[in-house]
Amino acid sequence: MPLMPHRASPSLGVPEVYPFDAPFSAFDFVEETFGGCPSIRRAFSLARASGKCRSVVVEKIAATGLIQDENEELASMGFVGGDDCLRVSFWKDRFSSHKDINAAKSSALIGYFIAKCDGKVLNCRSWHVFESVFRKYNHPHNCVSRAASYSVRIADKVFNLPGVLYCQQNGLNKACAHVALRALLSRIVPEGDVSYSKINEIARNAVEDPSGYNPSDGLSTRQIESVLGAFNVSYCDMDYEAAESDGVRDIRKIHPYQNDLYAGVESGMGALLGFRLGDPANPVSKHIIPFYGHTFNKDTWVTDAEKSYFKIGNSIGYIPSDNWTSSFIGHDDNFGSNFCVPRLYVKPEQVDYVAALYPSGVRLTGSALGGLALLILSEIYAHIPVGNKWLSRLKAAFSGEVPQVVFRTVCVESAKYFSSLAKDSDWNGRHEDPRILEVFGAVPFPKFFQVVEVSFPQLFAANERKIGDIVFDAGRMMPDRYSTINELPFIFARLPQIYFLMSGKDRDINCFSTMPSSILSHVPVLTDY
Repeated sequence: MPLMPHRASPSLGVPEVYPFDAPFSAFDFVEETFGGCPSIRRAFSLARASGKCRSVVVEKIAATGLIQDENEELASMGFVGGDDCLRVSFWKDRFSSHKDINAAKSSALIGYFIAKCDGKVLNCRSWHVFESVFRKYNHPHNCVSRAASYSVRIADKVFNLPGVLYCQQNGLNKACAHVALRALLSRIVPEGDVSYSKINEIARNAVEDPSGYNPSDGLSTRQIESVLGAFNVSYCDMDYEAAESDGVRDIRKIHPYQNDLYAGVESGMGALLGFRLGDPANPVSKHIIPFYGHTFNKDTWVTDAEKSYFKIGNSIGYIPSDNWTSSFIGHDDNFGSNFCVPRLYVKPEQVDYVAALYPSGVRLTGSALGGLALLILSEIYAHIPVGNKWLSRLKAAFSGEVPQVVFRTVCVESAKYFSSLAKDSDWNGRHEDPRILEVFGAVPFPKFFQVVEVSFPQLFAANERKIGDIVFDAGRMMPDRYSTINELPFIFARLPQIYFLMSGKDRDINCFSTMPSSILSHVPVLTDY
């Protein structure tokens, strides 16, 4: 990601270096320097929880780039922005002075935050986190796709830090929706970041009376959609409040918000969740937060219990991979960054809005692709050859009364899909035949695939591997009506030993052509997309 001017701002004076070991007290430091701001406390907690932090570097920096842009917007609104900001960084290395920083490597940087002091008047200002980025701590059960790499200047050197941007509202020119959007958009847009003045410009033009727009009131769903559209981000959203107003009964049961959250974070672009605070019937206000990852619990009991004890006689035919998700990972600008929120913690009746984000150009979105994959699998079922034990297991799992087939959907660039297919090997070390890859390489595939990975519960949970893929054109929408699967955005299915492709010979019936595959068993699930 490019070095943005506000992250390249030089130190105003000599950087201060503090040892992070005892007796250094983060509580004392935050209270004395920032007045006990909860989000800043959270930043120090993340550094402490890493177990590796040895030094803290504090720098006063000038308001440049996006910070200066925000101050100009605040001034136009009659408010006071923070002219001087503090940049605080956390390090694995033990520094004796600021001169040691120049010898440090990017791998030693745990995280940083830029604190800003805004207010309505000079004598009434409070600190907030303009932005922060922390390295994902090494936990095998935390899954974060497409973490960006942010470049930031510390002292006289530029460092690169992988992570997800966190931002906090100030209640003046930015509310919770503004900071949630910037957090997710910063790793999506080619420019590397977005300004709050631009978000406000888009939001202001999305209302009938632009003169009445007040950023501190937050953003409506229409304004959020306008911002996403302006930055050319594809999305699939659900406004539960509007649907209920239109008379759609049981919309929260028909369209569970967790499905869209999972689809957004699993496909690497993130998701937004808007909900009511307090009693759902008499909410005191509303809040929205961004999500960008999820946990993966290999030992969950829910999956086996759900299909064996509670879905008897009411099978949906497959097990969604989000059954192994215990929590979603996201930010809450009121409290800080990188929190785990239990998957079912926010009650459905409290949720008003959910949006799953996708790459630009993706039109086949949503959480219902499992049903589409189920249809394809049922069509090719009779054509699956005998003799391969993994194909026999698939047919047995698919035809049983209790579902034993796992579907995981990811949105991936077609080039990256085939790159992964070329390097992956099955359990016996076999790679795909290069001649098959050459055939695929000559086909003008769309830029993005929606890939439904097919696996078994034990294989998926214990090994994070799959037996096949059902691949769709992510650039095509699902038709409202169709007579044959030839009209669907299906491209091909890859299973052990065989590929199934639409033959195109007869548009009135479901015809498949096949190609052999050198992969005869299971391969790893997609991770680098």
